[in-house]
Amino acid sequence: MRTSSKIRLGVIAIYLILGGYIASIGLSLVQVSIRLSDSYLPGVNTGAIGPGDDSVNITISFVFSNPGIYDIYAERVYAEVFIHESTNETFLPPNTFLGEINSSYYFPARTNINESLTIDLNSSYLPWLAINNATFRLELNLTRAGFAGIQFDLRADIYYFWYVGIYNPN
Repeated sequence: MRTSSKIRLGVIAIYLILGGYIASIGLSLVQVSIRLSDSYLPGVNTGAIGPGDDSVNITISFVFSNPGIYDIYAERVYAEVFIHESTNETFLPPNTFLGEINSSYYFPARTNINESLTIDLNSSYLPWLAINNATFRLELNLTRAGFAGIQFDLRADIYYFWYVGIYNPN
């Protein structure tokens, strides 16, 4: 066998290996899914003293399904909650920061994992949230996430409606 034939076979073998790797990434990635819960449940802790010692959080549950052959990780999951709009923009103006979470997640291959994000809200706005409707904007950022040796960043906005009655200090 001549040297040029060996080189061609080597190049073909490299193309087949790279093609198989790229195909496996594509097949694994199309199977990944995230199912957010229908409702974002607020957790309310009304203290004995009054609204000053109350706390409210929002828990967003989701199921992350990764039936593929590659693990998925998010080195940093950072989420912030802002007021998008409200019925009283004097005391609850748009773009008011309400809370945040900073975490990391790992989703092994061939798994379905139930997870949740819990974000504590700034308690100084609770008296106004008790009597006003508002729409919250959850800014979700995945930084240095990885899949099959490829790193990426992802950003998404989720809107959540807050209505009078979710938090009732009485």
